[in-house]
Amino acid sequence: MRGARRVLRHFVCMFALWTCAGFHAARAGAFMEAPGAGQIIVTSTFTDSTRAFDAAGRVVPVLGYRKLEISAYGEYGVTEWLTAIASPTYESVWSGGPPERSGRGAGASQAGARVRLLDGGAQVVSAQTTIIAPNVAESIWRNNSAGADLRLLYGARFDAFSVPAFVDIQAAYRHFGGQIRDEMRLDATIGLRPWSSVLLLAQSFNIFGQPHGALPHWRSHKLQASVVYEVFPGWSMQAGAFASVFGVNTGVERGYVTALWRRF
Repeated sequence: MRGARRVLRHFVCMFALWTCAGFHAARAGAFMEAPGAGQIIVTSTFTDSTRAFDAAGRVVPVLGYRKLEISAYGEYGVTEWLTAIASPTYESVWSGGPPERSGRGAGASQAGARVRLLDGGAQVVSAQTTIIAPNVAESIWRNNSAGADLRLLYGARFDAFSVPAFVDIQAAYRHFGGQIRDEMRLDATIGLRPWSSVLLLAQSFNIFGQPHGALPHWRSHKLQASVVYEVFPGWSMQAGAFASVFGVNTGVERGYVTALWRRF
């Protein structure tokens, strides 16, 4: 019985490692950058897990893993309807095993563009595509392959009890080669600006891993709350925390995110 439990914990732990996803920073949404304008967001995200969701969604103990991810997300307005995007990423990962392993190197870096489809002033619909480079750091667990992210975005600005606010909803499909399963993603962000220098963000990140060969599906649902404070004109700092609320065959993640924003 103990041997079976050990195998089950190792099996779930490996799923948790394979499905550990970043993208906790508040990235740009559906709205386009003005021609010649843009922003750069340098983000540091620390993730820790000592438990995992099994195939039935139950929480089980595992040997755990940790990940430190540093990314620089940049976007630039090429025209009124086209925004270029690039996001180089570096990761340092550790797994309790068995066996114990660690890896460092380039993460799932991306590059692509966002195109405006509909513009209603306070509301906008856009489409985005990015190419995803192989994740070198996490190759200690699997043979990584390149991929592509196709995304439909909706954004709206409004006032919530006289406070400027916005909502951003994104639906995406990620295709990978090799041993990595395709993913369907649904992300939602609500932002409130109670003061001109303060932005409050509440975000939900949801991933639905598709079956691939002998690998079953997996799910991950996370919530994140953060504050962005404008220190100087054009310069802001972000701090927040996130946690998994439910999942299947994936890690119970918790962590912290900090970022430096520069608008130009």
